[in-house]
Amino acid sequence: MTTLLSGCALDRFPGSKFCRDLDFIELRFGASLPRPSTLCHKRSLFPDNLVFVLRAPKSAIASPSGPFRFDANMQKALDWTLESADALGVEAVVIPTPSGFATSRRERDLFASFADRLPRDKRRIWVWETNGLWDSDKSYPFAEKLGLICAFDPLMEAAPQSDVLYARFTALGVRTHISESMLSEALRTLIKPSIKTVYAVFDFKGSTRRAKLLKKLAQAPHFP
Repeated sequence: MTTLLSGCALDRFPGSKFCRDLDFIELRFGASLPRPSTLCHKRSLFPDNLVFVLRAPKSAIASPSGPFRFDANMQKALDWTLESADALGVEAVVIPTPSGFATSRRERDLFASFADRLPRDKRRIWVWETNGLWDSDKSYPFAEKLGLICAFDPLMEAAPQSDVLYARFTALGVRTHISESMLSEALRTLIKPSIKTVYAVFDFKGSTRRAKLLKKLAQAPHFP
């Protein structure tokens, strides 16, 4: 049976009422990164069953020289990411690559070297969120080779061949609203006997209501 975790992407820790009906929170921070000890304290204020996910900051992914080209500041930001992931006890870390990240052999080698720096633990997954030049035909097999999971848009893309999925729902561009029927259709892609766990994150204004609705639809007696 598939375990569906429905949550939201947030820029800060929410209030307790906000996350009462959510399964997980994807936290992301800007240029000012809190201390891991601060994150550990804030995490202790939430229920143990609330899952946390950390989105790696841009400074941990690229230096002024480009994506995955390390300098001292990038290494410092990556160290912060790893320490903060432990402090929060996250189940997943999201690695978003910039739109200019190319598909060339040189870029692939740099990304592979970066992936080698990520500690592997059965309790934590590493999620690659592609942008720009990478389509699923290129990114899915490369992610599998690196031991990563590709985030995907279940309303536009087929799911990767994995027993753990990271689905990101966005309402950008021509898609300004995600209807109940769209969520029901997405669930038929996400909930399958071969899929163990699904992280479904909503990342747009009003995302909390959609996250709650997805969970409600999945729990309905008539589904699937």
